[in-house]
Amino acid sequence: NALLLSSSSVADHIFRVHHHPCFCFITMATPARLLQHRSSQLSDTPSPGPFREAVPDSAKRRATDRITLDQVSWPPSVDELKNYEDLPLHILPKPYKRDDHDRVFCNRNLTLSHMKYYGFDMDYTLAIYKSPAIDELAYDLAMDRLVAVGYPAEIKQFKFDPNFPIRGLFFDKTYGNLIKVDGFGNILLSVHGRTIMTTAEIDSFYPNRYVSPTEVERERFYVLNTLFNIPETVVIADLITFFDNHKEFKRMDDGTGVRRDSQMLSYHSIYTDIRAAIDYVHNDGGKLKDVVIANMDKYVEKEDRTPVLLQRMHDNGCRVFLATNSDYAYTQKVMTYLMDVPLPPGMVKKDWKEYFDLIVVSARKPSFFEEGTLLREVDLSTGRLKIGEFRGNDVKGRVLAGGSAYHVTELLGAKGADILYVGDHIFGDVLKSKKLRAWRTLLVVPELKRELSVCRKNHKLVEHLKNLEFMLAEVFRGITSECPDPPAVSELTREIEETAQQIDNNHNEHFGSLFRSGMRQTFFAMQTKRYADLYSPSFVNLINYPFCYEYLCDDQMLPHEEVSVLHNSENTRSSGE
Repeated sequence: NALLLSSSSVADHIFRVHHHPCFCFITMATPARLLQHRSSQLSDTPSPGPFREAVPDSAKRRATDRITLDQVSWPPSVDELKNYEDLPLHILPKPYKRDDHDRVFCNRNLTLSHMKYYGFDMDYTLAIYKSPAIDELAYDLAMDRLVAVGYPAEIKQFKFDPNFPIRGLFFDKTYGNLIKVDGFGNILLSVHGRTIMTTAEIDSFYPNRYVSPTEVERERFYVLNTLFNIPETVVIADLITFFDNHKEFKRMDDGTGVRRDSQMLSYHSIYTDIRAAIDYVHNDGGKLKDVVIANMDKYVEKEDRTPVLLQRMHDNGCRVFLATNSDYAYTQKVMTYLMDVPLPPGMVKKDWKEYFDLIVVSARKPSFFEEGTLLREVDLSTGRLKIGEFRGNDVKGRVLAGGSAYHVTELLGAKGADILYVGDHIFGDVLKSKKLRAWRTLLVVPELKRELSVCRKNHKLVEHLKNLEFMLAEVFRGITSECPDPPAVSELTREIEETAQQIDNNHNEHFGSLFRSGMRQTFFAMQTKRYADLYSPSFVNLINYPFCYEYLCDDQMLPHEEVSVLHNSENTRSSGE
C-alpha cells in the first residue's frame, strides 16, 4: 500500500532508514524540520525502523499540482518526479550517511549491482594485523638482522615508537630525510632522524620545496606507502639518529651521510641495508611469519562477519576470488584462523577455500597486474607447486600460485569493469589494478578509525581555521592592483599557521594527519582520491550496504562552477527572506 508521510509522523522519524532487499529508503522530514536538524545529520546515528515495502506505481499518489519533499513517496513515482518542487540548495539537506566507522567512502560513482566479481587481498585486508604488536615484532627482527650483517649491537637500544610514523612519507636516499609532500609534490614538512627540520634547513636541501616526479621515478626517493612500511620508517629514523650522534662518526659536509676517518657511510647505503633486512624478515629467511602463526591471537584480528559477507556475495550471484602475495602455507594458516568464528543461525561451517571461486597465492603484486609470472598449481597435500592445466571455470577448490590478472579474468570469464578489488596497498593493489586493468577498487585504510576520531576532536580548531581564512579573504576585499601597500596580515597568517599546526599535532606530533597538512591534502590523499573508487576503514563495511547500492560521490565542482551554484542559491535565499 502507498505510504504518504505527514509532517507530524515525520517529526518522530527524521532520517530513519528502512531496509528492503533491493532498496534503501530514507524517511525525510518537512523542510522546516530539515532545517532544525541540519547540524546533527552527520553525527546522529539513525534509530532502527520497521521494514518498508516498495510502493507499486499503480498505488502511488497521482499528483497534478506541484508537490514538496514531504509529500513524495519512496521511491517516487514518475508523476511525482514530474511535479516535484525543487528545494533551494540552502534548504536541501545532505543525503543520509551511515555512521562514519561503518561507512564505505566514495570517490567515484559506483553501482554495486554491476559488480559481479569481488577480489580480496589477504594481508592488512582480510587479515588485519594488530598494531603496535606486529610493528614491534617486525622492528625488533629487522634490528636483529642488521646486527647480524655487521651493524653495531648498540642499535638494539632503540625501541619501536608507535607515535612516530605515518605511512605515505617519502624517504630521500641521498640526504636521509623523511618528507611529507602534498598531491603536487610540494614539501609540507621534513624530518631528519627524529628531528623536525626548520624551514631554512628544508630550503637548503630543496630550494624549491618540491619533489620532482622524475626523481621519484629515478628512485632517489622511496615512497613508504604500505602498513608494512611503518616499522621500516622507524628503523630508518633511528639508524640515522644513531650515526648522526655517534661520537666516532661525523656528518659529511655535503649532507649525504657520515664518516669515521676514511670510512664513509652514506644514507643511501644505510637505506639499502634496512630495505634488505625488512625483506629478509618478511620472507622465508626471517622469523616473522613463524612468530605470527605461533601467536595468532596476539598479532591477527578476527572479524566475525567475514564469512557472512563472503556468503552473501555468493548468495547474490557474485563470484569471489583471493589474490595475495603470501605463500600457500602461510595463507592456509591465517585464513583458517580468520574463518574459525561463530556463525549466525542457518550458516554451516565450512573450509575457508569454499568461500572463494578462485584462489591465487604468491601473486607478486604489483607485477601481477602487468606481465605476471608463470601460473602454477599448489598440491594441497604437499604444498608443492606444479604446472597445471586450467580450462574454463574448473578452478573451484584449487589453489593457484603466480600468474597474472589476465589469468584471473580468463578463468572467471570476467571483464575488468565488472570486478571490485579490495586491498590495502595504494600502489600494489589499487593504482596498478585501476590503471592497467580498469578494475574498480576499494582501498582499506585501517588508520581511518583514528583519523575520524581525531577529526571530531578537532572540529573547533577547524572552525577557527575556516574563520581565519574568511578573515584573510575579507582583508583583500575590493583591493586591486592600484593598491600601493600590502595590508598588514602577518599576525593573521601566523595565527593560521599555528592553528593548522595544532590540528596536525593532534593527529601526530611529527607528521600530522595521513591525509592532510593543515588544509592541504597529502600525496597519499591524492592517490586515494585518484585511484580508489571507494575506501573504508575495513572491507567488512560492505556488509552495511545492499548489493544494489548506488555509491554517489559528493559534487566535485571546479571553483568557477561552485561560485555559480552558490550564487544562484544565495539569490534564491535572498528573494525568499
